[in-house]
Amino acid sequence: MAETRAIPPHCEDPSLVISYPAHRGGRMHFSGVSSICFRPYMKHLVSGGADGNVLMWGLQSCHESRRQIRRPYCLQGHKAPICSVAVSPLDTVVASGSKDKTVRLWIPRVYAKSTVIKGHSGTVRSIAFNPSGEYLLSASDDKCMKVWDVETEKFAFALLGHLNWVRSAEFNNDGRSIVSGSDDKTIRLWDVESRQCIHQYIDILGMVRSARFHPEGKCIASCGTDECIQIWDTRSKRLVQHYAADAGTVNTVSFHPSGDYLLSTCDDGGLRLWDLREGQLLYMLKGHEGSTNCAEFCKSGDFFASGSADEQVVIWRSNFTASRGLYPGTAVVTQLNSLTKAVTLLEKRFQGKRGTEKT
Repeated sequence: MAETRAIPPHCEDPSLVISYPAHRGGRMHFSGVSSICFRPYMKHLVSGGADGNVLMWGLQSCHESRRQIRRPYCLQGHKAPICSVAVSPLDTVVASGSKDKTVRLWIPRVYAKSTVIKGHSGTVRSIAFNPSGEYLLSASDDKCMKVWDVETEKFAFALLGHLNWVRSAEFNNDGRSIVSGSDDKTIRLWDVESRQCIHQYIDILGMVRSARFHPEGKCIASCGTDECIQIWDTRSKRLVQHYAADAGTVNTVSFHPSGDYLLSTCDDGGLRLWDLREGQLLYMLKGHEGSTNCAEFCKSGDFFASGSADEQVVIWRSNFTASRGLYPGTAVVTQLNSLTKAVTLLEKRFQGKRGTEKT
C-alpha cells in the first residue's frame, strides 16, 4: 500500500510483488529479518536474520504472472543471529556477519559450505565488498573495522578510531574510500591507501545506524536514533540536505542506482522514498506489521526489497522511474545539455584558432 506525495507526471506507484515468510525467532530488540541484498542479474535475494540462517530466495516469481512462493536455499553455520549479508560483485561469494563474532564466506550453491573468519571480539554488525570483490570490510561492536583478502581469507588491515560500536561501513564506488557510522554519534571518512581517517562528521544528535555512499561517491547519506536523515557532501564536507522522518529510529538508508532517490526504513514499520532532487518525501509505503530493519534496491533499480521484525521479506516493483531511474524526458534533456556544452566549447576553440592565424 502506498501513500503518495508530489508524484511526478507519468509515474506509477511502487507495487508489492511478493512476500516471503522468513527468519522466525529472535527477541524484541533483534527479531525477524536484519539484512538483505540482491545477487547480480536478479538470480536470488539473499537475506539474514534472527534465526542465524542465510536464505537465498529465487526471483523467478517476480517475473511470473502466478506468484508462487518457492522454498529458499538455507545456508546454516552461524551460532547466533545474523546482522549483515553481502554478495560479491563477481557473484562468486556470499558473506555474512553475526552476533557470534564471526564472518562466514559462502559459495552460493544449493549445498553451500562456508569458511569462517574470526577476528573480532564483538558482534559483526556490517560487512561489504569493495567494487572489485577482492576485499571484504567488516565492522564490529569492538569499535574496529577490518579489511580481509577474500581469496586468501587473511587479514589485510584495520581501521581504528571510533569510540563505540561501529554499525555501518562500506567502500565508495572506486574502492579508494570507506565511510563508517557508529554509536559514538560520528560518521568517519577513511582513505584506503593511507588507512587513515581523513574527515569526521560530528554534527549528529543521535547514534548512527547506517551511512551509505552515493553511487557516484559525491555525497553520503546517514540515519539513526535522532529520527532524521542527513546528506553530506564529500567534497565540501558540509551538510547539504536534512529530512525529518519523525517515525522513530531510522534503521537504514539505500540509494537508488540513479542517485536521485533514497529509500529509508523506520521503527514505525514504514518505508519512505525520498526525492533528493526536489528535497521532499515522494512515497510512504506500508507493507509490514513490524519495524522495518532493512531495504535495498537491485542493481537496475527496477525492484527493491525490504525486511522486517514481522519476519517477512517483501519484494516491490519500483514503477516510479523510467530507465536509469530518471523521469520520462529527463534523460533527453540531460543529453541535449551535454551536446550544447560540447558545441559551445568547440566553437570557442575554433574562434581561438582563427584569431591566432590572423595575428
